[in-house]
Amino acid sequence: MGYSVMYPAGWTVTSATQSWPLGHTSFWDTPDGDRLEGDAVGFRGTSQALSSGQSESDWINQYIASSMPCGNREQVPVGSHTGTIDLNDCPGMGRLGGRVFDLAVVAGGRGYNFTMEGKVDRSFFLAMLATVMFTPQTASP
Repeated sequence: MGYSVMYPAGWTVTSATQSWPLGHTSFWDTPDGDRLEGDAVGFRGTSQALSSGQSESDWINQYIASSMPCGNREQVPVGSHTGTIDLNDCPGMGRLGGRVFDLAVVAGGRGYNFTMEGKVDRSFFLAMLATVMFTPQTASP
């Protein structure tokens, strides 16, 4: 998916087996995202190439429009970039329950989505995001 992230020891890694198609929403258990999961919390990441001529702000706005925004939208650091949180400390509706945080960011011509759900708070999510390194040249189309 063109990124790396540090995560706690003992977490299970499930790598994406498909690309994230443009115009489709990506959910926790769909095969177009990498999942890193502990006992009661998980981190998910995926990416897609921007459409020809698509700006970074257009991609983020389209992503947020396709999401179910909850909580205050917020700009936060993601590695050396800045992303937009669109689900900000909301009730988790997936199998991990708890709380959910969701973010969109663009780096190197790719749109990235990172989500944490379960037994998580804002500081844990931001700590994970701080370790993200973008390598868009390594991503599958």
